[in-house]
Amino acid sequence: MTNKKTTQTFTMFPDFIKSDRRVTNLAKMIYSDIYTIATQGKEFFASNAWLAERYCATEVTISRAIKNLNDCGYIKMQMNVGSDKKVIKRVITLSDEYKELVKNDVIKNDNLSKMISASYQKRQEHLIKNDKGNISPNISTNKHAQSKISLESDFEKLWKLYPRKKDKSRAFKSYKKAIKDGVTNKEIQTGIVNLKREISLKGTDIKYVPYGSTWFNGKQWEDDYETGNVEQNNDYKTNEIARLENELQDDNLDPIERNFMSKKLAELKGSA
Repeated sequence: MTNKKTTQTFTMFPDFIKSDRRVTNLAKMIYSDIYTIATQGKEFFASNAWLAERYCATEVTISRAIKNLNDCGYIKMQMNVGSDKKVIKRVITLSDEYKELVKNDVIKNDNLSKMISASYQKRQEHLIKNDKGNISPNISTNKHAQSKISLESDFEKLWKLYPRKKDKSRAFKSYKKAIKDGVTNKEIQTGIVNLKREISLKGTDIKYVPYGSTWFNGKQWEDDYETGNVEQNNDYKTNEIARLENELQDDNLDPIERNFMSKKLAELKGSA
């Protein structure tokens, strides 16, 4: 059996990142590798594949952890790209704020601890000062992130429901403004449902249906749609039942839309 030699038996785990709640535990562990390599005056260019094996994680998870460190200002990344525009080598270095700490870490650890504490305290005070609500920056950041995720998730559900999906990013901007102004997801969902009922009722060609961006920007959930009594026509019922049964066979159908279509199908069969 061959023993593999290693020149590194431990890594340095700086105190200032331990208490930062914005950074995931995996990202902190990777940062300890980056920080330790930096104290040796070397470049950190480990690939996501190598890190994934080291930490028993997927490459996607590693990529998110490194982005987490970059977003929080702990590292800088440089991509060396070849003639085919593919990344040949990724070099990760400490951000300028923490490079000075590494220089002192090589000289004297006791002095480093004091510098780290002072630097971290200064960073936290700066964040608090710039927080309008004077709330802890970690809590404020987390709440903002959660709010953003919730908005994106709610919009995705509505976007899947909308019949003509064009210019999604512009539609999302209009959606965020509407929610900020007090409009509820239920109001928008009801508007989309009524629009689709009118489309089915009139047999409207999809090319005459507004783009998603136009509909959201124009607050067209406030419009009046024809959803009425033409449904009593037997030909309409027969065609609509066939259409709904066919669309419900789609395994990728959005749950909200599936629920609406199932209820609609039951209503039509019950009145047939």
